[in-house]
Formats: sequence, C-alpha cells, structure tokens
Amino acid sequence: VRSVDASRNEGRKEAVFVDTSVADYRTLEAGVREGLAIIEFDGAKDGLAQIAAWAANNSGYDAIHILSHG
Repeated sequence: VRSVDASRNEGRKEAVFVDTSVADYRTLEAGVREGLAIIEFDGAKDGLAQIAAWAANNSGYDAIHILSHG
C-alpha cells in the first residue's frame, strides 16, 4: 500500500502489517507515521505465512509492526 522511505523515519526501515479483517483498518493505516511501509494482509488466512512470504523478498528492515486482532 505504501513503500518505505527511511529518509522520513530517521534513517530506519520499518514496515507495518495491517490485517484487513480488522474493522475500519483504513483508519489504522491513516495513523501510521510517514516513512513506514504499509503492507496489508488477509486476516482470514495464515498471517504469519503471508508475512514470511514478504520477508523472503525484503531485507534490511529495522522493525516490523503488526496491527491485527489480539
């Protein structure tokens, strides 16, 4: 949904995974600070597998955040 821009985040590469099954998830995305990548995942499927698939092709991140049901 949004690419990472470390220059807008004190040089840090961070990604935020947002579960699209969370009610009003777009509001959560709107609250993510600039510079962080936003990646949506389907909460009805295996979220960890989706994140692992993303991680297989993306490296060098300082932090990964997950917004989902608890």
